Amino acid sequence: MDSSESPMEETSGKSAFHEAMRRTYGSLEEPQFHFVQEVFNRTPYREIMEALSSKYQIIDDTDINCEVCFTYMVQCERYLAVRLSMVAPYASIFSTGIDGFGKIESISSLADCAGEGEIEVYETLSANGFKILSMDDLKSIVKMHKDDNRTTTTVYSAFFGSDEDVFYD
Repeated sequence: MDSSESPMEETSGKSAFHEAMRRTYGSLEEPQFHFVQEVFNRTPYREIMEALSSKYQIIDDTDINCEVCFTYMVQCERYLAVRLSMVAPYASIFSTGIDGFGKIESISSLADCAGEGEIEVYETLSANGFKILSMDDLKSIVKMHKDDNRTTTTVYSAFFGSDEDVFYD
């Protein structure tokens, strides 16, 4: 898939998201989370992050108790929260400002990058097969039962973790 294509365009509707979710969670009605510990133990993205850490300060902020992704804070022109999904090869990148405490802004294209460092992070993820999801993709609603009796959730929640820190001020 070309990095400029939206997963929504890859197949009709949201079937690409649902297919990846079914493959990993086993069921969208009764999702299983055993994969999180297994993927965490494999550290599949270690080489990618080691390559970036040779140029940028990176803090591993992964919390497998409430996320289904690896989370890295990368200090470039701005602090970036880089999330690499354990569910499928999707990534989300958010800037948190030059001091790490600014407004949260989505980076989903090269045009959103503030400088060469952010471009390098974006291009490294893309070159390693990650589709960097747009805010529209992340906010999309998909069918999946969560622990709070809802039958739908956001793509962000299904592929990364709680969406409260991203969508709600």
